[in-house]
Amino acid sequence: MEFTRAIELNPKDAGAYNNRGLIYQDKGDYDRALADFSRAIEIDPKGGKVYVNRGFVYHIMGDYDKALADYTRAIELNPKDAKAYSYRGDTYIKKGRYDDAIADCSKAIGLEPNYVKAYQFRGAAYYSKGDVDKAQIDYKKAQELGYDEKR
Repeated sequence: MEFTRAIELNPKDAGAYNNRGLIYQDKGDYDRALADFSRAIEIDPKGGKVYVNRGFVYHIMGDYDKALADYTRAIELNPKDAKAYSYRGDTYIKKGRYDDAIADCSKAIGLEPNYVKAYQFRGAAYYSKGDVDKAQIDYKKAQELGYDEKR
């Protein structure tokens, strides 16, 4: 793996750890992904996108509190990161905090009006709250923007 070689050449390369972590994540090797993302954060604690990546793995693994902490840290480092707001919103849904999810997804949409996942997640939050009309509006917008639930 090229990133392993890059790390061997420069063990302080946070980007190489992040990128290798993404490969592990894609392969479903979440423990190794977490280890690499955590190492990248140790090297560069101001690398906001790595917190989003690690938060995503925590979310997949069902550790929603750690996911929320990482997404929140990513937002502190970059308040214009629509992905961090959107994914934190999805995690709030898992915790039953639908109003927080709607607020975060709305913020993501304000930052990136064509961000499909923000509409998808906000729609899910509205649906979970029982507001089917608003959910349908968001789901329709997500489909218009190219959301395909089969992907």
